[in-house]
Amino acid sequence: VGQLKQAAQTEGTNAGKVDLANEKLSRLIEILKTIAKGQANIDPLASMLGAMQKDQAMMKKAQASLVKEQKEIRDALADLRRKANVNISRNDDIKKALGKLNPAKSK
Repeated sequence: VGQLKQAAQTEGTNAGKVDLANEKLSRLIEILKTIAKGQANIDPLASMLGAMQKDQAMMKKAQASLVKEQKEIRDALADLRRKANVNISRNDDIKKALGKLNPAKSK
């Protein structure tokens, strides 16, 4: 009879522990469900962020290309400026030479 009471008491204690464990497990499941819902909200944001990063990389590439083209244009303009200055200098030399020839013709 004593063993039966002790077994019943142990069974009651074990049942209480099982109920507590089940309650904790239920709370854990609810927490995991909440985390899963949050993750579902994060996934589209992560993919959108990835797309934005790809767009930024493309924009950086385009910007680098523009910088290169601008440098080429500046170099070409500098070359044209040099050539124009040489041409102006030659024209001045020709005018001076013609000026020297014209007074000789008029004498």
